[in-house]
Amino acid sequence: NEVRAVYGGFGLMMFGALMYALQQTDYRPGILLCMGLALVGMALGRVISVIPDRGISPMMIVVLISEMAGGGVLLLAI
Repeated sequence: NEVRAVYGGFGLMMFGALMYALQQTDYRPGILLCMGLALVGMALGRVISVIPDRGISPMMIVVLISEMAGGGVLLLAI
């Protein structure tokens, strides 16, 4: 339940927010800032979790790069 809520629900709302930002240009910078910071924050959480997890998996590297790239693109789009 927790994994579906965080990864499924969060992703759906991120998509919805992006679709809303396409229509509402007045809100676009704030939406992009919030979404970009959320993705970068998730990536930083993954980096920090390497210490207690004592390692990093190849899949985690892929997700980390995706989150950092997505967050960076959103922040640059502001």
